[in-house]
Amino acid sequence: MQKLIYFRKGQGNYRAVADQINGTINTHLSKTAWTKTSLARHLPSRFLLTFGLFNGSRQHVLMSHGVADKNYLNRLGPDGDLLVNKLEHLFVPGPWLRDKLLADKDFHLSPDQVSCVGWPRLDVLVKQQELRPPIVSGRPKLLWAPTHDWRKWGDQQISTSSYPDFAADFEALGDDYVTDVSLHPRNRSSKHPTSQQLIDADIVISDFGTMVYEAWALNKPVIFPAWLIKEKIQEFIPGSAEAHIFENQIITFVYTWQSHHFIRCLAS
Repeated sequence: MQKLIYFRKGQGNYRAVADQINGTINTHLSKTAWTKTSLARHLPSRFLLTFGLFNGSRQHVLMSHGVADKNYLNRLGPDGDLLVNKLEHLFVPGPWLRDKLLADKDFHLSPDQVSCVGWPRLDVLVKQQELRPPIVSGRPKLLWAPTHDWRKWGDQQISTSSYPDFAADFEALGDDYVTDVSLHPRNRSSKHPTSQQLIDADIVISDFGTMVYEAWALNKPVIFPAWLIKEKIQEFIPGSAEAHIFENQIITFVYTWQSHHFIRCLAS
């Protein structure tokens, strides 16, 4: 029996992100196979398969609303158990994250309950990238796209984001480079996901969110303000893909100088 797929809506800061991801997926489904009407929640489970993007929500299948790791899928519920252990199935972007979860002794889903599915937003971004006009000589375009500073860690409530601390350094880069900023939807009034600004950028400056991986997938160099984030990420998000990036030097460029001379060398 084919089940009706109910796409849970995003809320607040993530509504537009969820709409884009859900929309990218359901374009590949027949119109009778899915719904986003909340009334569907009242159908018997034998008729309904709920798909969600937010850990801790009630759903059968989860795929994170962001492609970054951040140990998001390792979060514990009030009962001390991993939230994802209550799922029927989990979608992850690739084998690294799948292997990490399956190696966790507290993770109770079986290997056939975890599927590698890539990242749906790349369908949109790759198409936009193909339409980008040829790059002409001139000042490179730098995009600062930090993740939000909402999550705080430790007794001192430390943020692992480069926002807002990198703002002054980034402003100085505008003397020699075309600069643009796309803050996380939590830190700006517009809640639309970053798309065209990412496509237009030649180089992306970011920290530990989705923008890092989307920029890499589009073959754009990523610069990390390491003096602001490296030690914090390693301390507060150990075992994450983002900590793994620094620990294994899987990086494009690490921005550690209080100047932008090396960016000029990169662009030449």
